[in-house]
Amino acid sequence: MSEPIKKLPPNAKGKVRYRFVVDAGTDPETGKRKQLRRTFNTLREAKAEYARITSKRHEGTFVPPNKITVNEWLDQWLVMKAEDLEPTTVYNYRVTLDRVRGKLGNVRLQELTEDHVVAWMRWALQGGRVRGGKAGTGLGVTSVDMSLARLKDALNRAVTRGLVTVNVASEVHIPLKARKAERKTNLAVSLGYA
Repeated sequence: MSEPIKKLPPNAKGKVRYRFVVDAGTDPETGKRKQLRRTFNTLREAKAEYARITSKRHEGTFVPPNKITVNEWLDQWLVMKAEDLEPTTVYNYRVTLDRVRGKLGNVRLQELTEDHVVAWMRWALQGGRVRGGKAGTGLGVTSVDMSLARLKDALNRAVTRGLVTVNVASEVHIPLKARKAERKTNLAVSLGYA
């Protein structure tokens, strides 16, 4: 078997680089083989990355890089979900996910982190209202919880489809303090104190 890492001829600046090409599975839509080409400045870096990728591939946990954004994935996910849902439910999912899209939509799906989701949740609770009520005030806990639940569902499907390795939103939840504060405010309003 030939060496998978090839030494490239010096470039215009006289720099030698190292490259390998590795199978990255098949495209689910076309069925064609996908390959990943990686180039490094040192042989050591190339060997380390080649070992990491081949190890993950053998474990079945390798996810090839892609440029899909959160918005693009949510669009695809909603099309898949629409086959099993009533039109009114699909509409509600769209409205619920629109709360997420404004802050997280342009982030690449593979670059989305738990910190992104937590920052979005805090923003939504504190100033995420854009319609219905005073703009810039916080959304209700139930509204944020519904958006978070839909995002978790979409990210679970992204894991299943091999687009990401983990659902970064799986452990994000509305803080107990926010839930208690909303209950207290609602009670005060219902009793006429606010």
